[in-house]
Amino acid sequence: MVIMQQLSLFAEEQDEWTSEDWQTPDAIAQLMSKLVKPGDRVILEPCAGTGQIVKYLANLPDKTIHANERSYSRCKQGRLNTPSPFSALWSHSDFLSTDWEPSVTD
Repeated sequence: MVIMQQLSLFAEEQDEWTSEDWQTPDAIAQLMSKLVKPGDRVILEPCAGTGQIVKYLANLPDKTIHANERSYSRCKQGRLNTPSPFSALWSHSDFLSTDWEPSVTD
């Protein structure tokens, strides 16, 4: 059983790019995916953005990847950038908010 914030798949939120938004360069994302140990089964990417790191983690066998992004548009893009729809569980939420209410999702 996995506890995660309920997905906001139908939000009408429109995000604008700000100076706080940036993406992990491909070379660094690839390097980070190589640092995962064989015994690591669950990987949490709390600020997944558009999936720069997730797209490399998704190629690792026998891993469950939880990708969270608070921006609806980046979360949506991240889902599209993930190699397979089943290679990562995406959620759209403010993971660090004080009013976070967990719920069970697939």
